Amino acid sequence: MKTFTLYLDTLIFEKDTIKGSRNRLSPNLSYTIPDKSIQSITIQDGSKKFLHKDN
Repeated sequence: MKTFTLYLDTLIFEKDTIKGSRNRLSPNLSYTIPDKSIQSITIQDGSKKFLHKDN
């Protein structure tokens, strides 16, 4: 299993796809990820507090 780490400012959940963008660093750079390829998501709120969600 490959692991990807993305630092995103915005996440949009749309049907079967997750879209994200890095507004502050690169406003024109965005990612589209099919949700079937995701096994888990870890969200960090800007500090050291993590919220982990298994799919």
